[in-house]
Amino acid sequence: MNAPSLDIKDIMVGKGLGLTFGRNLFVGLEPANPPDSVTVFDGPGGGFGPGYNPEERYEYRAVNVRVRAVRYEAGMKLAQEIVKSLHKLSGTVVGQTLYTLIKAIDTPGLTGYDQNGRAWITFNLEIQRRPVYVVT
Repeated sequence: MNAPSLDIKDIMVGKGLGLTFGRNLFVGLEPANPPDSVTVFDGPGGGFGPGYNPEERYEYRAVNVRVRAVRYEAGMKLAQEIVKSLHKLSGTVVGQTLYTLIKAIDTPGLTGYDQNGRAWITFNLEIQRRPVYVVT
């Protein structure tokens, strides 16, 4: 399975949010430009439950999404649109991974400003996923 950030990026591209990977959507490293962008980071997740079966590889993971915006209001609006499009998403397959649940675990909030005065608005997603099983 890919890192969750890579799959969440792919899901976001398909949601009609005006995000294009490598242009205004990035994974793991926020570039200096463009001024307005979204970056997805892998974060610590819920770990494995006591009944974890390594053969099933069911995972509880998390990603952090950071929207950077010259205009705070525009950044907050985009962050809220992303949350709305991903929260409670289930049954989504990306590559060979089934996302049984994507859930916003907090609301977008201002976490500060970069060295150029652009707002950082962040939120976190909890993810439940497993490999797609092919029944033969």
